[in-house]
Amino acid sequence: ADTTVTNGINSDGATISKSTAGKAHWLLGFDGLIHLALVDNSANQSFDKAAAIDADVFNRCLSKMGKYALPRRRGDVVFISDVPTSVRALSITEFETVDSGMGSTLSTGEIMNVYGKPYITTDEMRQADVDGKVTDSGNATTTLGRILAVNTSQWAVGFRRQITVEMDREAGKGQTVMYVSMRVALTERSGTRSTAKHAAIAYNITGVS
Repeated sequence: ADTTVTNGINSDGATISKSTAGKAHWLLGFDGLIHLALVDNSANQSFDKAAAIDADVFNRCLSKMGKYALPRRRGDVVFISDVPTSVRALSITEFETVDSGMGSTLSTGEIMNVYGKPYITTDEMRQADVDGKVTDSGNATTTLGRILAVNTSQWAVGFRRQITVEMDREAGKGQTVMYVSMRVALTERSGTRSTAKHAAIAYNITGVS
């Protein structure tokens, strides 16, 4: 999510509005996880990998988070990446062999944890350009990887508008239709995004496509 209409993290190189077809959904009314690390506190919480993925990139993300890299409960801190980056991570030597045990990616085909933190792969996270942003053209030619580390306990999901339920009787079909709508938002707990350290991102990871 990004409220920036010009050069946003999802539409870099263009100016969009809430009426722009096919792109208005990026202006959700709040700035999200990637935005904090890549824009709000970019000097401290993001870094340009400019190289192929390796185990150290995960550790570097954690090191930028300070005390927030230590979860109070298991699962508080997670790694998130796009699908191609996750696939390439399978071949990291430390993951691929694990002394040729059953926990190796050669055996399991998946990475469950990195440095004890769950690793989540999502197709909702796109590959990006060299600056970590997705261009307005959708990165048709530049497809570089990103890895995001987040302490989820420092974020909260709340309602911008409460749930509305409406009922409508369709006599011709002999049925009743229920419409449910709401507006939600994601907010971080520190209150000062420019200094918040509970999210970090590595971008410009090469060799993932």
